[in-house]
Amino acid sequence: MTTDEFHQKAQEIWDVIQNSQNILLSLHLRPDPDSVGSNLAFYHFLKKIGKNPKVISGDDKKPSKLDFLPGWDFIEDKSFYDLDLSQFDLFITLDDRDFSKIETKKNLVYPKDISTIVIDHHKTDSTFGKLKLVDSDSTSTCEMIWKFFESINFRDINKEIATCIYTGVYSDTAEFYTVNSSETFRVCSECLKYGVETRKILSAIKGLNLNTLKFIGKKYIDIITTENNKVAYIKFTYKEFKDYLIPDNMIGDIKDMILRQFTYSNETVLEAALYEYSPNEVSISLRSTHTDGRSVDVSKIAEYLNGGGHSYAAAAKYEGNIDDAEIAFKNALASVYPDLKPT
Repeated sequence: MTTDEFHQKAQEIWDVIQNSQNILLSLHLRPDPDSVGSNLAFYHFLKKIGKNPKVISGDDKKPSKLDFLPGWDFIEDKSFYDLDLSQFDLFITLDDRDFSKIETKKNLVYPKDISTIVIDHHKTDSTFGKLKLVDSDSTSTCEMIWKFFESINFRDINKEIATCIYTGVYSDTAEFYTVNSSETFRVCSECLKYGVETRKILSAIKGLNLNTLKFIGKKYIDIITTENNKVAYIKFTYKEFKDYLIPDNMIGDIKDMILRQFTYSNETVLEAALYEYSPNEVSISLRSTHTDGRSVDVSKIAEYLNGGGHSYAAAAKYEGNIDDAEIAFKNALASVYPDLKPT
């Protein structure tokens, strides 16, 4: 998306916001720092311009490790079923392009008379959202929110907003590992001018108890690779998480930590984590590493599995057990990149 296109869409969204009062925000399923950070930054923004926003956790609980974020207590542990949606005149979904990724209960009918806005950095062909600002060139939705503020000339930034933005960018770029644009560092540099406490953010995102570290150490032994080590992946069952007393809201964190370690390999070009986050519900998270000049677009594998994402980071859901999910992953890999299929 060009700068002019971004600015034009931002202005259209700004016009809708100005003509709305009661605005609903929601975290997406298994919320990560980009989801929480972008929603809280937008919540603070809406309060500052005199709107009446409400932010809910959706179908999942808000992740406790992010309780340091300003406005954490304003996130209500409610789903759409707990609300009278007729009270809202605008719904803004951040960091998620599809309502089905926010609300999993199939029989919910979203009121057609409520305007909907989508702001996201994931590529999408979803029809959800009357107005969309989608920029797959941005590293995170938090980065987009900062640029949105710049586009509409919103200057009332404070430490609270900057902290939320920086946290989302930091996490969604795997601690800046995937950044290849000076624009991302510019945004973070601007955030630092407001006194963002980077060590506090680092400690909150990476902090793990000893029991969790023991579990991660054990799982490293179970890494599966191709014969030439170009692909590495790991599987987690829900039972394993329960056996090690891993709470549900830590499952995604463990997956992220292991995938980040994978990317430090100088041999692999593709890394994956298949994890059962609830019985017979598996998430397949994919990452790519550029090795020996080879580039793997993992979004193509995710799309084969009815998921999506970026060329360097993507994901898909699989309904079934972990072994069937592994077979589906292997089949997708064989179809998209035949020479990388694990044995």
